[in-house]
Amino acid sequence: MSRIIYLLLSIFVGLFILYSAFNIIVNFRSYNYIDIIIVIIVFFGFIYAEYLLIRRYLKSSTPEAIELYRKKKALNLEEQNEGKLEMMKRKSMVPGSKARMKLLNADKCILVRHLIGLPLLEGIDTYIYRCEDKIIFERSKDTFELDIEKVRDIILRTDIEIQRDFVNGDGSIHKNIFGTYTVNNDVKEIQTKLIKKFLIFAYEKDWEREYIAFEVTNEPKAALFVNYYEELKNRENQIQSL
Repeated sequence: MSRIIYLLLSIFVGLFILYSAFNIIVNFRSYNYIDIIIVIIVFFGFIYAEYLLIRRYLKSSTPEAIELYRKKKALNLEEQNEGKLEMMKRKSMVPGSKARMKLLNADKCILVRHLIGLPLLEGIDTYIYRCEDKIIFERSKDTFELDIEKVRDIILRTDIEIQRDFVNGDGSIHKNIFGTYTVNNDVKEIQTKLIKKFLIFAYEKDWEREYIAFEVTNEPKAALFVNYYEELKNRENQIQSL
């Protein structure tokens, strides 16, 4: 118990003893023998309690006791901090968590289905983290980093748009993502019941253009990756050499 509490309790009990003593003196003639015995027992009981409180206060106020209290407090604080750090460490290992984002220095994270480009199974759920200088892809214990300097484009396309590009003669994305695809060149419009969306990262590796693609049909935040890359390009375009 803190010595401050001992001090406060001793003051409270001391004031109560003074108040009780005053009442006993004023009303002493109205007491009978039994009342006097009860009053004396209770009164001395409070005096003994006051003695114990003062003794405990004095004992806890010695330099040794104060130093011991400070050490215990510091130890408890250290254990609490270690517990918090351990908890944060466990949370930071959970993919997609805020603690994980903080550890990776990411401001955005989405969970989407992998299509191509990573040594992962097609259709497997993968977390994508948007960092200032890189894009991080994570699935369980597998983590892959793509430096933003290697990125040549980040594209958000529907399957209809990709197929139309193929029809119009621009089939680079279609070839790399969907493989060989046979269409009728006379087809003016492609209809589908479910329009799928894909987030595509085009980057340079060994002087060649490579692609990493994900299905993001149900992930509205996927567009934030495209917007962020456009902002980076605009910043670079504003830098002029003199």
